[in-house]
Amino acid sequence: MISINRQTEYALFLIAYLQDRKNNTPLSEISKTSGLSLGLLSRVASVLSSEGILDSQEGAGGGYVLKLKPEKITMYKVMSLFEPDRRIVSCLDSEGSCSCLKDCPLKTFWSKLEDEFEKKLKKIKISQILSR
Repeated sequence: MISINRQTEYALFLIAYLQDRKNNTPLSEISKTSGLSLGLLSRVASVLSSEGILDSQEGAGGGYVLKLKPEKITMYKVMSLFEPDRRIVSCLDSEGSCSCLKDCPLKTFWSKLEDEFEKKLKKIKISQILSR
């Protein structure tokens, strides 16, 4: 069932933190400033880098910078990286089949709701949730 996990929260925070910075920012600085776990920030930053959302530079003067603008990143993209199960209800499996009952009277409703939820996530740009 859908629940925003800590990795998604960190990813959104990291994108928000880096959105106005032009220079590489070390994760240690972000961790110290925010109080967020350096280890989890590192794991999240690594995933975001491998997906082309962040750029990373090692060594002196290294750190992370936002590679994609927030208006180019969807909520769906971020959640798909860190939320392996984006189901609204636990009874539907990954193919949309009911795992509880052979003939569930709610299957069609739940399937349509999940489809609409996914479509909505694909339309939400990170810039929309970061607007100040």
